[in-house]
Amino acid sequence: AAIDAVNAAGGGLVLLSEGTFVIDTPMATKTGVVLAGMGKGSTIIQLEAGMGVSLTSILEATTQSNIGIQDLTIDGNKAAQAGAFQFPGIVFDAVTNAVIRDVIVKNLYDDAESEASIEIKGGASSGCVIERCGIFDCESLWNVEITGGSGHVVTENRIVRDVTTNIDSILCGASSCK
Repeated sequence: AAIDAVNAAGGGLVLLSEGTFVIDTPMATKTGVVLAGMGKGSTIIQLEAGMGVSLTSILEATTQSNIGIQDLTIDGNKAAQAGAFQFPGIVFDAVTNAVIRDVIVKNLYDDAESEASIEIKGGASSGCVIERCGIFDCESLWNVEITGGSGHVVTENRIVRDVTTNIDSILCGASSCK
């Protein structure tokens, strides 16, 4: 509701307080909205226990512009999930001028290893920045996957893998990625 209201007002900040916000469907951000927490580890968006289903993501945006996600943790809660599931933590599809900054993505499991922890896709995507993020204990094929668009920047990120996997990578298949 807050994201829709800020978007309708022309954009601005949606500030989440400290604490854990449990969700059972993807949270979508919209044009002009910056979704911000009170810091990594202080504001946590966590997938509800026992989901056991495939989701499109935990946080997502499609054909939006001038958006941001910052200062929070995204937790897939993989130890509490029932059965196989697969989804990325963040997906931006055909998004322009977006920033993901100071975000931790953790505890994702992908039984098919076909998703990324953070994914930027779509040929119309441009100017997306992934900065000072951490990816921890995620069993996805790619930690950061950029497969479309141009002018993306990936910088100062930290990736720590579960020792049971040997995949530790950033895939940048976009035409212009720094």
